[in-house]
Amino acid sequence: MVQLTTSREQRLQLMRFISIISATILSLACGTNYAYSAWGPQYAERLQLTSTQSNLISTTGNLGMYMFGLPLGMFVDVKGPRIGAFCGSILLGVGYLGLWRAYIAGPGQTHLIGLCILMGLTGIGGAIAFLGAMKTAAVNFPTHRGSATSFPLAAFGLSAFFFSSVAGLVSNDTDEFLFVLTIGSFALTFFPCFFMWTFPTSVAYTPLPTPAPGKQRFGPKSLSRRISKESSYRRPSSSVLGENDHIVDNLPAGASSHDVSFDDSEALSRKLSEDQEGDNMATETTEAMKEKEAHQSLYADVRNVQMLKYSEFYELWIVIGLLTGIGLMTINNIGNDIQALWKSWEGHTDPITHDFIRSRQRIHVSIISVCSFSGRLLGGIGSDLIVQKLKGSRFWCIFASAALFTMAQCVGIVISNPRLLVVLSTTTGIAYGILFGVSPTLVAETFGVAGMSQNWGMMTLGPAVFGEIFNIIYGKVYDANSEKQKDSDTLECDAGKYCYQIAYTITLVAGIISMLAILWCIVHRRTKERELLREEQDDHDELHND
Repeated sequence: MVQLTTSREQRLQLMRFISIISATILSLACGTNYAYSAWGPQYAERLQLTSTQSNLISTTGNLGMYMFGLPLGMFVDVKGPRIGAFCGSILLGVGYLGLWRAYIAGPGQTHLIGLCILMGLTGIGGAIAFLGAMKTAAVNFPTHRGSATSFPLAAFGLSAFFFSSVAGLVSNDTDEFLFVLTIGSFALTFFPCFFMWTFPTSVAYTPLPTPAPGKQRFGPKSLSRRISKESSYRRPSSSVLGENDHIVDNLPAGASSHDVSFDDSEALSRKLSEDQEGDNMATETTEAMKEKEAHQSLYADVRNVQMLKYSEFYELWIVIGLLTGIGLMTINNIGNDIQALWKSWEGHTDPITHDFIRSRQRIHVSIISVCSFSGRLLGGIGSDLIVQKLKGSRFWCIFASAALFTMAQCVGIVISNPRLLVVLSTTTGIAYGILFGVSPTLVAETFGVAGMSQNWGMMTLGPAVFGEIFNIIYGKVYDANSEKQKDSDTLECDAGKYCYQIAYTITLVAGIISMLAILWCIVHRRTKERELLREEQDDHDELHND
């Protein structure tokens, strides 16, 4: 019996690792919108678009990725990660195929609205596939959620580098780049989705003692603290796995439904009898309760619009939105920064050709992508260490991200040498990676993991709003300092850093505001946790005295 149990556990563990590897590979194709700076300026030049129009296209992709997060998250929670990944592969393929065909057709052949819709499809496709990948990682490894989700998060950040590198090996032409995006984004999301299984982990469950007749021992707050994320994994349900993603359907060939066991009935019976006698409550210490709290959510299973009742939602929404918007402005416009600085820099004697600019754009897109990859791993794993080893708050990782973003804005304001743009790209990539390496885990630890996909989708409305604002600001500032060329209808700016300096000044102020807001969040969260822990301790003492 012991050998059979061990064999089952080994097979389940292997399948969990296969699932997270598949989710990581899939995530590699979900962040292709961040590669826009590598082909966006040439795309705008080919189709004779202004900087504002080009930013509108890129912003629509961001809106598709963030604005539809709530309905997409609800879809993934109900239908399961695999269905979400499959739908994402179709949308990514259709979107990039349309953008590729529009580039080949030339100016005036595709309306700006059509281009925005196509870019929006790529954002929606990447978002729904990525939500499926995150759900897979979070459900399969609940006690190491920060580390588990950091792998698909990191792959998401590496997406731009991956596709830029592959496209560079094929050709330096923009149409070839779009072709690689079309085929690659579809293939990398379509095939891994068949290997994304979800197996909630068995976690010990402590039932609540029955209070004496006529006495209500637990208020809503205390009860929500005791219904932990782990206990929600005790048995699989459609809210976690999706109606069409049951465990039995996910078993490999030759395995039976009895191979998946989440608790032992005999052990559970013994546990129930012990708890009814009050033995566990009598021996549970304050230190043990604090250790248990490290693996619980602040509130139990709060989903989508229900989060609007809690101040913690607005704290996270504003902070994540502001910082994401700051990062997206540079990520989507680093190509314009490169053009402006290289065309105005007098220290460069060689002619500034289109191929030269294009190569520098891909280099900086790759730098941002690799640094984002590193930052996501650092944020996910580092936040787990802060919580488990230092007993600190994950918000300190968000604070580090905000500090790096603020430094990056200062760099964008002052540098005029295009060779120093590497500092802007590096700091932005690391900051953006840390932000998204820890933010989903913060959301799960606040509102529970059962509705993680839809909750994260709700949270990404902030990035959609602030990303739109900061990108439009950059486009307006850049166009205001540009002049129409004599030989074409395109606008170009050769004023160096003055082409966009005002935009970075605005985001610098936003970065400082974000840092102050995060410090408030740390203090407020610590106070709230102590209040709830004190309430639960009081309930425990009262039951023990009875």
